[in-house]
Amino acid sequence: MTDTLNTKELKRFAAVNRSVKKVDGVALVTGQPVYTDDFDVPGALHVKLVRSPHAHAIIKEIDVSRALKIPGVVTILTYKDLPRIPFTRAGQGYPEPSPYDTFVLDRKVRYVGDPVAIVAAETEKAARLGAKAVKVEYEVLDAVLDFEQATNEDAPIIHDEPEAIGIHDASKNIAAHFEMEIGNIDE
Repeated sequence: MTDTLNTKELKRFAAVNRSVKKVDGVALVTGQPVYTDDFDVPGALHVKLVRSPHAHAIIKEIDVSRALKIPGVVTILTYKDLPRIPFTRAGQGYPEPSPYDTFVLDRKVRYVGDPVAIVAAETEKAARLGAKAVKVEYEVLDAVLDFEQATNEDAPIIHDEPEAIGIHDASKNIAAHFEMEIGNIDE
């Protein structure tokens, strides 16, 4: 038996097989929405991040002296200036089951683009120039570039920080398990 759909019933489906006008489409293409970058808050500082060019490394030395001499640069924060409070980037709810293995700034970088320093300045240009003037010396470590390498016994340990919370035993990382047998139950 084959079910058929009466074409007269298609009117119930207002969006199926029809173009739907985007509610905010006209406003978006005419530049009407307002974003936080559209506000000029008097006295607010502009921030630029200095990011790691390495996938896995230890910061041996970080020199902000040249950057601090740039007119308009107010302050530069590094891992030395911030408390080591772990947080998670996941967001499944509370209590959060994901590892708390991230720090605002850390001496160890774990991916290309990991933040190394925060430059705050009076203008965006000063912040950008300040970020370029920060000099970082790294001890480059072996990176983990694919899941097969990550499962090797001798794979580099990316998250070895003692403050991290919820770094679990990988051998227990099982989402589901079941056993099945095929055959005649009478045999």
